[in-house]
Amino acid sequence: MIIVKGVFFCAACGVLVAASYDRRTLPYAAAFFAVLAYFMRYLVLVRPIFMSLLFLAVFVLALERYGKNGRRRLLWILPAIQLAWVNVQGLYILGPLTLLIFIIGGGVELLLKDMRFRFIGIERRAHSADIKPLLPVFAAVCAACLVNPYGYRALVLPFVLYSRIEPALAGVYSWNVSENLPTWHIEQTAPWLTPHLKWLGLVAITSFFLARRRLSPWRLLLFAAYFYLGMLAERNLTLYLLVLGHVTLANAAVLVEENKFMLPAAAKMAGLGAAAATALLVFCGTYASWKLEPSILGLSPFRYPVAAADMLEHDDFGGNVFNSERYGGYLIWRLYPRKKVYIDGRLVLRGREAFRDFLAMLDDPSLFSAVRERHGMTRAVVPTAVFDRYLPLAKALSVSYTHLRAH
Repeated sequence: MIIVKGVFFCAACGVLVAASYDRRTLPYAAAFFAVLAYFMRYLVLVRPIFMSLLFLAVFVLALERYGKNGRRRLLWILPAIQLAWVNVQGLYILGPLTLLIFIIGGGVELLLKDMRFRFIGIERRAHSADIKPLLPVFAAVCAACLVNPYGYRALVLPFVLYSRIEPALAGVYSWNVSENLPTWHIEQTAPWLTPHLKWLGLVAITSFFLARRRLSPWRLLLFAAYFYLGMLAERNLTLYLLVLGHVTLANAAVLVEENKFMLPAAAKMAGLGAAAATALLVFCGTYASWKLEPSILGLSPFRYPVAAADMLEHDDFGGNVFNSERYGGYLIWRLYPRKKVYIDGRLVLRGREAFRDFLAMLDDPSLFSAVRERHGMTRAVVPTAVFDRYLPLAKALSVSYTHLRAH
């Protein structure tokens, strides 16, 4: 699964490099996406989103090719991609959304084609403003969304997912699940976790400024839409950073076409040398970290309670187990069906109220006793490092255990 994830992720980056392809900028494009991949590595987990990244990249490639040379055949790949996407992840709505952004961008380009502005200019490509061939493709992409085991009911899922990460709507899910935390909140409270974001964003905005004489409405709207998604929740940063990489390179290709950034041979060699040196440093740093970690075939430290599960597995105790939601899946794998756990990462299956009650119990350990008796729990597995929210309950359990042993 890790290898499959890596293949899909690398393919997505490669497709987006191809989407803004220019032989004069190819080495720099590859180096830029290598840097983006390094910053995104901890966000690309073994989840269906790594497939969504590739599907999104193919959409962008097909639309860029159509805008540049009018290749309609490539557009008809999109309904097939959408058919696969809708049966993989709820983020399938990004396919029609990206296509709609391209159509709107073409409409803006058409609307402003005869206007002249003092400081900026609109990119005028005949094919990107040719909207009519896109309408049947858009209809086919939307129709493909219905080809799934749930039919029209699947259309609701993306909006349900949105309601769980929009802070104004999600509440308990947005503010108490780490990957659902708004990125802007992380930037305010713990900027050291995402130091690269502001600089990469500045690079993208600068690329739009430098290419302002041939500004692409479609790319500007695409960047704005995925910037919004990226700031909405940390889990969306992979989508945002991939789009950021594409629009930055596409704007750079525009500048090269205008011969504004034709570097002398010595500067090119220096740039390539710096890119190679950076890649070597990244590789060395990554290799050094690998030497300090367990095998790739092992389990990540601090993520799974291996030793605790070993103890529980060999301890013939009566009752069930109270646990952290992050530990639930692993403990189910190790202990089920002999023992049941209290909660796992599928928080939405139990509803908002159940999750609120769980969080309230962590904040007020006095509520734990009633829950323990109701569910017949005689063991507890909670973290005492990384996540401070469990510390009050861990302390209360420790004091209670010490008191029982004393009597």
